[in-house]
Amino acid sequence: MNTLTQYFVPEWISMAFLATIPLPFILIILFVNKESRKITNTIVLPLVFVFFTLYLTYITIASYKGWFDVVSFPPRVLLLTTFPYAFLLFGVIMNTKTYQKIIENVSVEKLIKLHIFRLIGVFFVLLAFHDALPKPFAYIAGFGDMLTAISSVFVAKAIQNKKSYAKKFAFY
Repeated sequence: MNTLTQYFVPEWISMAFLATIPLPFILIILFVNKESRKITNTIVLPLVFVFFTLYLTYITIASYKGWFDVVSFPPRVLLLTTFPYAFLLFGVIMNTKTYQKIIENVSVEKLIKLHIFRLIGVFFVLLAFHDALPKPFAYIAGFGDMLTAISSVFVAKAIQNKKSYAKKFAFY
């Protein structure tokens, strides 16, 4: 007999999550558009926006259809979201001239500062608190994301100020 335990997640957490989940994508879209405009004099905002919109639509449909509900190893959500995203990013986008020009010309501290969006990891911790995610995973992922987000500001500043330890911090 297979029973699913229902978890209660307060509505405010769901609403806050829905309000903040677009922020990482918006930050990335604005960053790519700004840098591409400076470097290549090309506006890629519509293209990047369409890419993320299609990707998020795919994830929404897959979730709605229950594709992630199957317990498997590796997890279905990883197979159906992360791998296609990685393929598109590393197999397609990284091979474009615009992407290559951005990476060659953008400062490392700007790329590091972009990680501030990982503050969204607080939702892992909130979901674990309500038993909606396994605590070991949620705490490692959530606190790891939050630590990375907060430290990204300090690491970027250290690189900008040419501190001797900055490069080492950037690799950690």
